[in-house]
Amino acid sequence: MKITILNGSPKGDMSLTMQYAEFIKKKFPKNKYTTFNIAQKIKKIESEPAEFKKIMATIKESDAVIWAFPLYYMLVHGSYKRFIELIFERKAGAAFKNKHAVTLSTSIKFFDNTAHDYIHAICDDLQMQYAGYFSASMNDLKQNETQKQLTLFTKRLFTAVNNKELFARSYTPINYKQQKYSPGKAKPFIDNSSYKIIVLSGGIKPKSNLENMVNCFSGQFKNDIEIIDLSKEDIKYGCLGCCHCGYDNTCILENKDGYVDLFKSRIQKADIIIVADEIHDRYLSSTWKAFLDRSFFNTHKPSLLNKQIGFLISGPYSQTGGTLQTILQSWCEFHKAGNIGVATDEQSSSKITDNLIRHFAERASWGLKQQHITTDTFLHVGGFKIFRDEVYGPLRTVFNADHIYYKKNGYYDFPQKKIGLRMLNAVLKILLKITPIRKRVFTQELIPGMVAPLKKIVNNTKAYS
Repeated sequence: MKITILNGSPKGDMSLTMQYAEFIKKKFPKNKYTTFNIAQKIKKIESEPAEFKKIMATIKESDAVIWAFPLYYMLVHGSYKRFIELIFERKAGAAFKNKHAVTLSTSIKFFDNTAHDYIHAICDDLQMQYAGYFSASMNDLKQNETQKQLTLFTKRLFTAVNNKELFARSYTPINYKQQKYSPGKAKPFIDNSSYKIIVLSGGIKPKSNLENMVNCFSGQFKNDIEIIDLSKEDIKYGCLGCCHCGYDNTCILENKDGYVDLFKSRIQKADIIIVADEIHDRYLSSTWKAFLDRSFFNTHKPSLLNKQIGFLISGPYSQTGGTLQTILQSWCEFHKAGNIGVATDEQSSSKITDNLIRHFAERASWGLKQQHITTDTFLHVGGFKIFRDEVYGPLRTVFNADHIYYKKNGYYDFPQKKIGLRMLNAVLKILLKITPIRKRVFTQELIPGMVAPLKKIVNNTKAYS
């Protein structure tokens, strides 16, 4: 059996993820494995047609494909994302058709689901037979149970290949014909003289819908806003995954290009940040993703605290399957920012798009003036508990900067530290063993007791003015 492994780590063979792939090769040595270090060699793959064709030819001759990757900001690395774009841009999807595929990742389980869902959707778009995922924490391979389950997972894949098993598609094909957006004349009505707005884009093509959307947005304000086209900035490298930044938030590439200066001197000083980009496959552009990856020099801390963040998106945003929506919402919540929402060009007329962008601009200004911050959902609460535990425990030495920040800002809110609550629970546990008391508590006192303090606040609330 011929197996192609597509490595999504910029560290190539030295990737933790690749150790899981090597384990598979050792467990099933009779197969022929070919590994391509996609993320590490993306510039060569993109610039040398022969290299790209060699990868496609190998995949075409394969029986199965293993998409193996570490997580970078709730998705795959920007260079891996660029490879996926190349597949569609160069119309090379036929090489993947009907091949069985699985995803294999390593991470600390922070939005590993969105990364797997994204590649699953790509596999569906390539008409592959997606046979499942294996998501491991970085050091899980040390555990016998993980080795057992990885062996069974791989065996299941090979069984599916041998039996030519079919798998149901999870993601509907994108069916989208873009309509030309021709904006009307904007009437500047929002005074932005007291705050800074930037539009941050992965690339704005002249006379494109996206350019028209950005112009319409900027036209709502009385003063100029800054438009940053990342494709024209001095950003030469993607994130190396070296973790050099963990100790004191110093990026190892800081003096090799202009990324850190761009982030600190322009982006972090903005009050409103608008991400303007086009849909590429089922995400935004790889240029945007590479920018996002590099922002990891801030490590696991909110670096855009209290800002207003919104998204101008050209393309079939509503057809991307929900994964992109989850990622954008999570990104805003992670930074404890105000989520302005999304404005797209999917509307039935240019006039509707005009109004959508106008209201979008109004919300941005209102949110900033009112200091409105989007409330946390499970996405933030669950995610930060993962960060809290990992930084306090196994990541503390490497991510010293996070540890200092978390300690200073009260992120180490472990329940075992709440002595008073622990004592109360111990007393209540004893009391509730007494049947009459337990019956009275659950039938008469519990719900009224929960409601009473909130009802008191409501009763004392005055009308908003």
